[in-house]
This record gives sequence, C-alpha cells and structure tokens, in this order.
Amino acid sequence: MRITINSLYWYFGIPIVLFVGIRGLKQYKATGNLLDRCIGWMGIFFTFSLLAYGLGPIISDDSTILTYLTIAASLFQFMALFFLWLAVARLYSPKSKLGAKLIVAFDIILVMIASYLSITQNLATPTTISQLPSGFWAINYVSRPALDIATSLQYACLLLIGAMFVYQAFTLVNTKNKRRTMLLGAALFMVGVLSCLRPLVIAASDSAFQYLTIAIAALVVALIVGSIFYGSKPNR
Repeated sequence: MRITINSLYWYFGIPIVLFVGIRGLKQYKATGNLLDRCIGWMGIFFTFSLLAYGLGPIISDDSTILTYLTIAASLFQFMALFFLWLAVARLYSPKSKLGAKLIVAFDIILVMIASYLSITQNLATPTTISQLPSGFWAINYVSRPALDIATSLQYACLLLIGAMFVYQAFTLVNTKNKRRTMLLGAALFMVGVLSCLRPLVIAASDSAFQYLTIAIAALVVALIVGSIFYGSKPNR
C-alpha cells in the first residue's frame, strides 16, 4: 500500500466531486436545467476518474496495474469533460441545433483521439512509482506531448464555460447570485487557462509541471466548492 505524496488531492477530491455529481443530478430532476445535468454527470465521471487514479498506488505498486488504472482514469476524465462540452453547446448555441451538433461532434472526435493516445502512449511509457529521498512515495509523471495537447484541448471547455458564466454574472440583479456565478466562472476560467498551458509547462520543466498539477488540483477543488453553492440561475 502506497499513498503518493504528489497525488493527495485525488483522495480529497473524491467525496467533493461525488457530492457535486449527485447534487447536480438531483437539481436536474427538480428543475429540468440541462446545465445541472451536465455538471452532475461531470461530477460522477470525475469521481470514477479520481478513484481509478487513487486506487492504483493503494492496491499495488506493479507498473502494469498502475498503467491500466491510469488509462481507465484518463478515459473517465475525458467522459467527464465531454459533459462539460455539452454544457458549452448549450450555452453558446441555445437556439441553433446545427451549431450545438458541430460543437458536440468536435469534442467526440477529440475524445476519440485523446482516448487512443492515452491507451497507446501509456502502454508505451508505463506508469511507475518511486520513493523520494524524503521517504515519501510519488507517482512518476512522464511527458507525453501528443496526449498532453489533446487533453489540454479538452479542458478548453472550461475557458468557454467560465467566460460565459462571468458574462452572465453581469446580467444578474441579485448580488448573492451575481457573486456565486462570478466565482464559479472565474474558477473555471483559471483552471482552463492553466490546463491549456500544461503542454508548454511540461516541455519546459518537470518540476514546473509538478507545481502546475498541484495548482490545477487546488483550483479544481475551488471551482467544485463554488459549484456546491451554484444554483440553477444562468441560462436555463
């Protein structure tokens, strides 16, 4: 059993994203808001992703098991992000079925490419863990340029959703709702920026990538906490 020091946020994130997923689906059942449904399924699939990432080091230090769990985690992550692209289609093309279909088709292609790259590149460069001089254990991140770029393009949905939420916040009259929507939009936008810059940071420095990963994780928690207080106000 190993608890890897550079992935502690996986374990903290599991109950949070699960709560957001369940809450989102309950909100959708009560209100019929499609954005709530997208956020709900995003939370459920991110829960599976974090479970796959986090269970690996706990149950085994075998590279083969770790690699297959890493692949499974990435596929769940892409599905979670797919639901956010559905939210993008809803927000940016509410009245045009063609526009919405084009956005969804774009991400389906992107998911297929990213999934293929995840499988092939993770198998080519297996996941391993090692013990640091401090005595802690850590997962060894390896740069996979093509996969990193495909993943960062997936996360671009956060930029688009964040920008739209910030825009919509200015149209709200209620101060409390305005603040909540602005907070969520800003958090989503910041995570999108960091995620899209990820391939450049990885290429520049492995240590910088470690810090960026932690930063993204912290902001993901921030946006999830924001989502907890986010109702169904923007764009039904």
